Amino acid sequence: MSGYALQQDRKELDPMHLTNPRRPLKKLLCAMAAVVGIGSSLLASAADPLKVGFVYIGPIGDHGWTYQHEQGRKAMVAALGDKVSSSYVENVPEGADAERVIRNMAQSV
Repeated sequence: MSGYALQQDRKELDPMHLTNPRRPLKKLLCAMAAVVGIGSSLLASAADPLKVGFVYIGPIGDHGWTYQHEQGRKAMVAALGDKVSSSYVENVPEGADAERVIRNMAQSV
């Protein structure tokens, strides 16, 4: 068996490579953040900070995925300083509520 085939077999058995039901929403949120960021940067002057919004499914204090995303948001702000401004909304369930929150954030840019 080749090394590549062996790697593929391991990925199929590895729980980290199993599909996550939240993955489509996470991809949508990342895409929305990128579109909002790129769109606002094209329209904003060089002096305006890049505006980035985060929509969290759970509470920040859960010490899980949401907590780690919040740590990333804070690191982004620390690294980029006044070149970026960020906002977030936590405890947003998937579905219509998420769509409403994302639309409101995009319109406020």
